[in-house]
Amino acid sequence: MAHPRPATLGAVALAVGGVACACLRLILGAAEPAGWSAIPDLMRLPAPTQQTLAVLLILPAGAAITSFARNIVGFQTFGTLMPNLLALSFLETDWITGSAVFVIVMLVGLGGRAALGRLRLLIGPRLGLVLTATVLCLAAAVSVADHLGLPVRASVALLPTVVLTIVVERFYVSIEENGLATSIRLLATTLAVALVCLGLLKWRALGGLALRFPEGELLVAAALVLIGRYSGYRLSELWRFRDLAADESERSK
Repeated sequence: MAHPRPATLGAVALAVGGVACACLRLILGAAEPAGWSAIPDLMRLPAPTQQTLAVLLILPAGAAITSFARNIVGFQTFGTLMPNLLALSFLETDWITGSAVFVIVMLVGLGGRAALGRLRLLIGPRLGLVLTATVLCLAAAVSVADHLGLPVRASVALLPTVVLTIVVERFYVSIEENGLATSIRLLATTLAVALVCLGLLKWRALGGLALRFPEGELLVAAALVLIGRYSGYRLSELWRFRDLAADESERSK
């Protein structure tokens, strides 16, 4: 009889630990926590701190979503954490405005990156120049939107410019290595997964639940362990080779 793998046992242990801690919290919920026992109670913290922690506690769930999309579904993204970072970029604005600014910055950044490629600069100064172009583009986009009377928050200008600079650099390198079509698909899936992560980050009920039961992170960790051990076919591969599978089934008959 095959024995369970250590990773599976670890995932089960994490899940059981998370559920046990949540049940214990519910049982002791009527008692007022005092002393050191009050530390796990994040609801006692000031409201601004709770809002920040709610976002942080959802980030691992976003990483799980990205890992599921990459390892199970078969979507390719610019790294596992990049969709989460982009979601944080859009957090202080609506997704339409954030996506529009993202596209504009990408176009301008790619144009600048292509021009810099001819100068054969080292990566440090090159990224610094791309960052400069990104900052100027963001400032111009916010100013133009305000001039046109479009609803735009000042926080749009706080989109992590370093993140966008890295995306521009990786997208340009991907074009050189994999071609434009493949790179556009990669960028599109990255942005799509980022929008899903953004939905999680803006889901207030989920943030409140994460604050109430921070031990739920153990369940997310268990899911990540299981996803990390998956080595079967991805869903996209099953769809891609569906005709071959149908031919094989016909031959078997």
